[in-house]
Amino acid sequence: MPIKPTERWTGPIPVNQVVWEAAQEFCGGNTNKVFMRADLEAIIKKKYSDFKMVNIGAELSIDCVNSDSKDSKYRGRRRYWRVGQGKYRLYALEKDKIESDGKTNQ
Repeated sequence: MPIKPTERWTGPIPVNQVVWEAAQEFCGGNTNKVFMRADLEAIIKKKYSDFKMVNIGAELSIDCVNSDSKDSKYRGRRRYWRVGQGKYRLYALEKDKIESDGKTNQ
C-alpha cells in the first residue's frame, strides 16, 4: 500500500512567515524574551487552525543563527538565537556573535 504524501501548507503566507510573525507577536520586539515552540503554537492556532504545527521546529532551526544542525558557513534568514534546548529568542545583530571557530558569545 503506497504512503500518502503529507499535504502541504497552502495558507495565505509562507510557513516561515507564519512562524516569524508568531515569534514577533510573542516577543513584542524584545530580543531578550525567551520563547519555546509551544508559545508559538498557541499564537498560530488562533490565526491558522489548519497550520501544520510540526513545521515550527524546522523553521526555527533553519532561521536560527547559532543552530547546532547547520554548517557555520550557511545561515538561513537571521531571525532567532538559540539560548538552550528548545528555547529561543529573537536574534540581535548587535550582541549575538559567532566566532570564526564556530563558538558563540553566549
